[in-house]
Amino acid sequence: METTPVKSTPPKLHPALLNAARLITFSVIIALIYLLKSVVLPLLFSIMIAVPLYPVAARLEKWKLPRMLSSLISLVIGVVVLGAVVYLIVTQVLNIGKDGMQIVGKVQGVIDAILSWLHDSFGIAENTVTTRLREGMDGVLSNAAGYVTTAFSSVGSVLAGLVIVPLFVFFMLYYRDFFREFFFIAFKRTPQEKVNRVLNDIYTVLNSYLVGLITVMGIVAILNTIGLLVMGVQYAWFFGILASLLMLIPYIGIVIGSLLPALFAIATMDSYWYALGIIGWFQVVQFL
Repeated sequence: METTPVKSTPPKLHPALLNAARLITFSVIIALIYLLKSVVLPLLFSIMIAVPLYPVAARLEKWKLPRMLSSLISLVIGVVVLGAVVYLIVTQVLNIGKDGMQIVGKVQGVIDAILSWLHDSFGIAENTVTTRLREGMDGVLSNAAGYVTTAFSSVGSVLAGLVIVPLFVFFMLYYRDFFREFFFIAFKRTPQEKVNRVLNDIYTVLNSYLVGLITVMGIVAILNTIGLLVMGVQYAWFFGILASLLMLIPYIGIVIGSLLPALFAIATMDSYWYALGIIGWFQVVQFL
């Protein structure tokens, strides 16, 4: 009499052990990302830049250009666009710095007016407020060495990123088929059609998000600039574009973007109503 072999089933882990293993695995992944942040962060920025540049490279390839040349041209286009934005910001900051002494003098006048209002309204002695401000400035100056060290280290990171990120972007555009094959091999138990569909969906969602974000930032920059031009604020394009870029910072970005031109208006214009108008207009644009 023949007996049918009994298939052995692997033992199941206890739910508590399974959850603990998942937690440990997640913690290890987070720790590795933190330790490798010098590589992970440039890689993430490269993905964000390479995704919107892919349609440009694909279009150039349809025009019978080699992949290497189309990837290089797409990279140059991205570098030129980002460089133009950085150049605009730097030149405007330098132009504002030329009027630095005049701005400082008007800011000092605003501070004196605020101190007088505090004394008249609440009986707070100007010496008390001045002492508190001086103590705060002393604290800032005492930490100046740390700020300088942090600034130099940040400059080094930025310079390293200026070299690494373009290389990552170029290789992502040029070897995109290789990356797709990597996912096919990594998930070989899953049908290639499903893996390919998931990758296409990820690209579509990410590309749509980035294009939508850039579109919204462009609309906000134009509307902010129009409002500043109508109110006669200097460097309207600079403050309008800067406020749209600061939208990338959640929650507080729009606040900072509206306070900077408002403070500039207080320092350079003859009425405080301009500052209130700027803040109000920026909030209207944000609401829209």
